[in-house]
Amino acid sequence: MRIVTGRKITEMDAETFADYQKSYSNVTIDLGTGDGRFVHRSAKEEPETLWIGIDPAVQGLRESSHKASRKPKRGGTPNALFVAASIEQLPEELLGCADRIFVNYPWGSLLAAFVVPYPEELYHLSLLAKPG
Repeated sequence: MRIVTGRKITEMDAETFADYQKSYSNVTIDLGTGDGRFVHRSAKEEPETLWIGIDPAVQGLRESSHKASRKPKRGGTPNALFVAASIEQLPEELLGCADRIFVNYPWGSLLAAFVVPYPEELYHLSLLAKPG
């Protein structure tokens, strides 16, 4: 899974993500997170929740992911994670992990998935949710 932190993109494997996720009581995903401000702000408000922003446009994630990577005393949110991915190719590590899913202001292929609708993309979205 490709993790964005400022201008850096690193890989996080399934085992590392599983360990990271254990520190939080629940997981919320914002699909099509854009600039990531919603995730960063929400992570400050709910420190017990792991907030994951997903967007294929890496450049839009740079500022919020950089702010999130700071120390908590300087406004950082260690419970915010930014993932470079699209609805068509979601990382396997995220499948079945979300307690809540947000889609705020979708556009492009994400908007089309809801408006047209495209059942395959909506199915991919449903795979992010925890069973039940």
